[in-house]
Amino acid sequence: KEVAFDTAKQVVRRDLAKARMRPNFGNAGAVDNCVSSAVVRAEARLEALPAAERATQGELLLADFLVEKPHVRDPSLVFEGLIGCEAIRTRLAEYQAVCAAAKRAGRDPIDDLALVFCFQGSPGTGKTTVARRMGMLFEALGVLPSAEVVQVSASDFSTGFVGQTAARTRDIFNSARGAVLFIDEAYRLYDPLGRSYMQEAVDEIVNLLTEEQYRGKLVVIFAGYAGQMSRLLDEVNPGLKSRVSDVIDFPNFAPAAAATMAAQQLGEKRLQLPAGAESLEPWMRRG
Repeated sequence: KEVAFDTAKQVVRRDLAKARMRPNFGNAGAVDNCVSSAVVRAEARLEALPAAERATQGELLLADFLVEKPHVRDPSLVFEGLIGCEAIRTRLAEYQAVCAAAKRAGRDPIDDLALVFCFQGSPGTGKTTVARRMGMLFEALGVLPSAEVVQVSASDFSTGFVGQTAARTRDIFNSARGAVLFIDEAYRLYDPLGRSYMQEAVDEIVNLLTEEQYRGKLVVIFAGYAGQMSRLLDEVNPGLKSRVSDVIDFPNFAPAAAATMAAQQLGEKRLQLPAGAESLEPWMRRG
């Protein structure tokens, strides 16, 4: 099929620039994948046309090169269904405003955004959910090429042997380039017993956060209990705290928010509240 040059150049350049942030990027392979995907979409688009008309349609369209995800087309969808997290919704909206201001000024938004966060709160307070929404938001704003969340725990960084942990840590960071790296139970990187391989992991993380290969090319989120996360930032490596750009607290859900969330989940499973019950809030207050 013949490709309109201006259309191809506009979309392919943007997609390849974003794809370079992902691990295992190959120039020729990425171009081949981009064109092949566009051809497949064009064939599906033309399939319903009569054969004679189909034969005259030799040009790929912009829509064949790029199928936008709903949240990329409308970033407001990122906030949809986010219950009981008003302060966090406000924070995400602030990141959106920063990106918009940078683009209006002709700057790369990454220059105005620090992409290392600490999420602290009890289990079940929405840390993982917000990490996914953050990935979606940064993908929609063009900061990341993917909304993927690579979730690991502190134990995944350690091999149990001194000298091998740094390489393992680098592999994890490389797997999350262009995406969100969510380190759950990150407080376990602080080892009160002083085992050197955990210290080695933290030291390598601090190093990687400033390396050109990774800086601004992925979002890193350290997550865990509030008190333990404070100890991690204060006591393990002086450089770690200075590299965390934003500490976000996740309080326990209020009974009303918890009841709304439960009702929403019941609705998704096509279940109903017991007869005579208008809300789950009274049960949530008992808990």
